[in-house]
Amino acid sequence: MRTKIALLSLIISAVAYGADIELGKSVISATGFETAQKDTVKNVSVVTAQEIEEKNYQSVTDVLKDIPSVNVIGDSSSPKIDMRGQGKDNADSNVQILIDGVTINTIDSSHGSTPLNTVAVENIERIEVIPGGGAILYGSGTRGGIINIITKTGAGYQGGSIGAEYTSYSTKKGNVSYGTTLGKLGVSVDYLDERYKGFRDEDESDNKNFQTTLNYDLAEDKKLAFKYLRFEEKGTYPTSLTRKQINEDREQSGYASGILPSEKEIKKNEFSLKYEQKINDKIDFNILTSYHDMNMVTHEYKDMNQVMDMDDTRIAVKPKMRVKYRENDELIFGYDYVKAKLDRKSTGFIKADANLTKETNSLFVLNKNNFGKLEFTQGFRYEYADYNLYRKYNKLLIDKTVSEDNFALEFVTNYLYSDTGNIYARIERGFTSPKPTDLFDRENNQYTLNNLESEKYLTYEIGARDYIYDSLVGITGFYTTTEDEIYKDTHGINFNFKNIGKTERYGVELSAEQYFDKLTLREGYSYIKTKIKETAPGESNTKGKEIGNVPNHKLSLSLDYKLNDKVSLSSTTVYSAKYYLNNSNTGGKQNSYTVTNVTINYYPIPTLKLYTGINNIFNEKYYDSVSMTKNEYMFDPAAERNFVFGFKYNF
Repeated sequence: MRTKIALLSLIISAVAYGADIELGKSVISATGFETAQKDTVKNVSVVTAQEIEEKNYQSVTDVLKDIPSVNVIGDSSSPKIDMRGQGKDNADSNVQILIDGVTINTIDSSHGSTPLNTVAVENIERIEVIPGGGAILYGSGTRGGIINIITKTGAGYQGGSIGAEYTSYSTKKGNVSYGTTLGKLGVSVDYLDERYKGFRDEDESDNKNFQTTLNYDLAEDKKLAFKYLRFEEKGTYPTSLTRKQINEDREQSGYASGILPSEKEIKKNEFSLKYEQKINDKIDFNILTSYHDMNMVTHEYKDMNQVMDMDDTRIAVKPKMRVKYRENDELIFGYDYVKAKLDRKSTGFIKADANLTKETNSLFVLNKNNFGKLEFTQGFRYEYADYNLYRKYNKLLIDKTVSEDNFALEFVTNYLYSDTGNIYARIERGFTSPKPTDLFDRENNQYTLNNLESEKYLTYEIGARDYIYDSLVGITGFYTTTEDEIYKDTHGINFNFKNIGKTERYGVELSAEQYFDKLTLREGYSYIKTKIKETAPGESNTKGKEIGNVPNHKLSLSLDYKLNDKVSLSSTTVYSAKYYLNNSNTGGKQNSYTVTNVTINYYPIPTLKLYTGINNIFNEKYYDSVSMTKNEYMFDPAAERNFVFGFKYNF
């Protein structure tokens, strides 16, 4: 509590005495077209390339951990990203993560998480975080919100950089990038090679990341952008530890003596092609096409020869148009086609095949009208999904086609009460349609189809943003109710997917930014409360309980200080409150923790940066996740105090 009071006091003090705020950030996630952040209705968090470089973040996960509205569950190699209290089991299905507008959520979250760290932080232009909603533009699975990672393009400049990094646990990373403009063609190439070694034994991997972009100006108002990303990873990973093992050695792998560790190999290819045209002063058009293929081979307990080979592919075509009519009114409409396919084969003591496809067709429209200081926005989306379900397990074969259709609605009223301030209210009706893997239950070592329905949610939200003593302050309050929320009931190796009835989530999000002469401050606070109001038959033990793995409070305080032209200092402190480990609220809570990271940058010449940092400077002993198995706590310990050293040279 003292930590929360101290951080809130700093927020209030900074809000009262901030000066010389800087804006100019732009976002595209709110409307699908680039828009100045100050002109968006929702309170969007934007992390720029400059902020990423000043703090020397090592991964996308590290960036998101510092954002108050984001809760990262699990270790950095396979994290689950949660917003607005979805919980560990539902985060992958209800928070959409995109790279350059292309969704990267897999259609099978039961055997891993969204491949978040396949893009190198060195290649990121900015990260846009929109808590809560987005169903009109992005469809299924946006109850928690949207995270859009925008990568660098390389167009408009000529030059490059090389860099290297070394950490306490012997992680070695090297990267090189180069961009140039040849007439109307902008080209960039980025390559990163990382030999990762984590805090714990057997937490290690070799990672390679390659990205190239081509940007071509076809004419003054016509642009074509092509991007290709290749990611490879091969490594081993530890398992959770018992309380006894934690007391003996927090760094151990968790495997018994003589047992080989689990091994994972990932190969990912991603292509995207985007065409943009400004037809005239009133009409903008773009179409984004993309192809994604990720192959993951997992050797569970390698000496037991249990192997899972999974191939996740996605094809998408998304045209949209913005039409401005009258003086300040606009209409955005578009069509989305997405075909996602999963091929999975397991061999060893468990033998199973799965070939699952989800094909969706969607139409959406978003209209905004302006009447002086009042703005009204209305949105509608219709989505139709076809599922092709093929699954073979032992001697049982299931081969069936089913379909699902859903719709989303949104209404927003925005009052621009001054040149710098606005207050808004919005209502959104959205949905989360099942993933293909959710449509199967397993009992007595046999699969059966269930009758799972889509989740339907209603979000009521009010928010405001304004300058207070030259400090940009944003506050949002929300209340979300969900009908037929999808829940996975696991018992041993068997499981059932159920619609648990009705849940509610409500909370407040607060953010503030101040730019002094040499000092930049950013503060944030998030409060979330959850409740299971109605349950499925046989699940009465969760009625009235909180959703597991959701901290009620999270606070963040960031400081950037420029000592002189050669030296700068950055620090970030994050506090996360206790939370229940499961939906029945049994077995106690995960402890609260406060983590502070500090980094120092030194520029001996303008083109060379030398840096060092201390992560978890006060050596807080906490856990990335805690779970219960057979009435026993299982822990995934987070890294203790560690150091990083590196350099970056621009040419």
